[in-house]
Amino acid sequence: MNQQRLVNTIRDFFDIPIHRYVEVDFNGFLGLVEEIGGVEVFVEYPLRDPKAQFEVNETGCVNLTPE
Repeated sequence: MNQQRLVNTIRDFFDIPIHRYVEVDFNGFLGLVEEIGGVEVFVEYPLRDPKAQFEVNETGCVNLTPE
């Protein structure tokens, strides 16, 4: 997906103007998540992805960190 299409999609979906954006690689994203102490995500059902070594057994509001 090109950057302009992504900007247009987010702008149109949330009805907010986007004047600038920052593009980061996955390691940069992990560093950002670690720096802010994780990201709160609502998990309705337990999640498991053996290939990614990712597992969340609890449900409800969960703080996801790079670990």
